[in-house]
Amino acid sequence: MKTTVEIDKEIIKLRQKQERIRKKEEKELIPKFKKKWIGRCFKYRNSYGGDRKKWWLYSMITDVTNINFCRTPAEPYLEVISFQKCSMGEFRIKVKEFNCDMNSHIEIKPSEFNIEYKKMLKELTLLTKGIKK
Repeated sequence: MKTTVEIDKEIIKLRQKQERIRKKEEKELIPKFKKKWIGRCFKYRNSYGGDRKKWWLYSMITDVTNINFCRTPAEPYLEVISFQKCSMGEFRIKVKEFNCDMNSHIEIKPSEFNIEYKKMLKELTLLTKGIKK
């Protein structure tokens, strides 16, 4: 019967082997995921929960940084730029947000993303007009 020390050594060797395999797979998968995901746009019906007023959160995928091997099959970590104006009038823009699950999002055309982005910028510009320095 093996001792726990012997088993621990085997586990360390297996984890090192697993890490080498993952790095190789990541090198192969990232270019494929980049081709599939970068530039795609989505919207998500956001809210503060319950039956409160809902709004749209818009996202555009800008990069694939690494792979989530905790899921089967492995999925990409998506870097996105996102923006929203919540039901309380608060604007939120995130330039480097990470997401690995777009299943609950609705895919939209980049033109819709750009239209909504320009609307938000216009609204922000109008809010700051007339403010005295």
